[in-house]
Amino acid sequence: MVRGISRILLRGLAGILFFIIVWVLANFFSQYTTNESVLMVLDTVNANIVLLLVIAILFLIGELLFAFRFPFSLPAPLFNAVGGVLIASFVFNMLYLVDDLAGQTIFRVLEPVTWLVYFLVFVIVLIAGYFQVISDIFTPKRKERIIIVEEEPRKKKKKARKESVTWDEVGEEFKEAMHSFAQALKEAFEPKKKK
Repeated sequence: MVRGISRILLRGLAGILFFIIVWVLANFFSQYTTNESVLMVLDTVNANIVLLLVIAILFLIGELLFAFRFPFSLPAPLFNAVGGVLIASFVFNMLYLVDDLAGQTIFRVLEPVTWLVYFLVFVIVLIAGYFQVISDIFTPKRKERIIIVEEEPRKKKKKARKESVTWDEVGEEFKEAMHSFAQALKEAFEPKKKK
């Protein structure tokens, strides 16, 4: 079943935009603090900003691909698996930051096994993703049937609608999503009319 692609796309892009705004504000207000811990955390986030944006984009692409039926959903687990590895990398960077802030080497002892953790995360996320793709393939598809829906009583007209989605409708849904996104961008950048 095709989920709301435009909703997924807009939600993902809004999340990325929100993160960038928070990041810019944090950097702006960092000039007003002398707290060394806050500055170290912000420096770590700044050093990993590209990594965080790539993670968000990978998961957004994965979610968009999962919204389609097989075979278009096949690459989705790969995007999620790579995103999972990058998240693990960021978590290790934050753990090393905790070590630096505490002046300890508690988490640095994990450095020799980081590649093993990356490998396990990749394999587990990939297997789970393909399990979802395969389960979507073998779930019984509902037969396309026509349902008679009665409109308002005064009209007494009956309307037929399809319950399942065809490949043509998938393409139409994607076109509508792109159109909605373009409209939203256009409206966001249009100058507001004064009343």
